[in-house]
Amino acid sequence: MSNEAETGDVARETSGPKPLDFGSYFTALARAREDNKARDEAIQQHEQEQRDAYREALHANARDWISRWLKRAGLSERERGAEALKVPVALARSIKEQAPRQHADMMSGVIPEHGFGLTGEVGTGKTFALVVMFAQLLQAQWTADPRREVVSRNWLAWRRWPEVTSEVRVIAAREQGGYAEAETMMKRLATVPALVLDDLGGERMRAEYEDDWVASMLDLLIDRRHNAMLPTWYTTNLARNEFMDRYGARLLSRLCGENTLVTVPAGPDMRMRDARSR
Repeated sequence: MSNEAETGDVARETSGPKPLDFGSYFTALARAREDNKARDEAIQQHEQEQRDAYREALHANARDWISRWLKRAGLSERERGAEALKVPVALARSIKEQAPRQHADMMSGVIPEHGFGLTGEVGTGKTFALVVMFAQLLQAQWTADPRREVVSRNWLAWRRWPEVTSEVRVIAAREQGGYAEAETMMKRLATVPALVLDDLGGERMRAEYEDDWVASMLDLLIDRRHNAMLPTWYTTNLARNEFMDRYGARLLSRLCGENTLVTVPAGPDMRMRDARSR
C-alpha cells in the first residue's frame, strides 16, 4: 500500500509543470534582439555602401557631369573648359572683396539672393571667372547632397545677350504670332531661378535704346527679375557711366543696385595670351 502511494506521488511530481528556466529565456531573447540588430545594421551598411559608391562615382565623373549640366544651361564647349587655376588672381580677389556674400554662398553650394556683374576690358577673364564659380557651386552642392534629384535639377539659364537680341528679332519678324512668341521667350528668362546675361552692351541697336523695341525688352526683363527678387549675373565691357548712358539710370539701379557691379582690374587679353602660348 505504501509502495503504491509512493509511486503515485512520484508520478504526480514528474508529470506536473516544470519550473521556468529564466536563464534560457533571457538568453534566447537576447539572441533574438542581437539578430534583429545585426539585420538592421546589415541593411544600414548596405544602404551606406550604395551611397558611398554613388558619391565616389560622382566625384570620379564630376567634371563630365558638371560640363553636361552647364551645357543644358546654355554654355558653349569653350566656356565649359574654364579652369580655376587660370582665373587671374587679381580678378578672383576683386570678386571676393567687392561681392563677398555672393562669393561665400557660391563657394559653399548656395544660390545667393543676389548675383553680381563684372565690368572690364575685353579678354580680362570675366566670363571665364563666372563659369568657374558656377562650376564650383555645383561641385559643392553635389558633394553636400549627391541625390540624383538634386544634381539633375536645372535652375540656371546662361545667355549671351547679343545672341538673344538677334534671336528675338528673327522671331518677332514672323508673320503669325512672332511678337507673342518673342515675349514668351523673355518671360521664361524673367522667371528662371538664376540668370547670367553675358556681354551686355555687345548687342547692335537699330536706333536709340528707348526706340529699339528688342533692346528695350532688357528693361522689362530686369524689372521683372527685380520685382521677383531673383538673382542675375552679367558681364559687360561698359564702364558704369557708359552703362548708364546706354541703358539709363532706371535699368542701372534695378540691375546693379542689388547685383553688385564688380570692376575687373586691367590686364592682358587672355585670349591673345593663350593664342601666343600655343
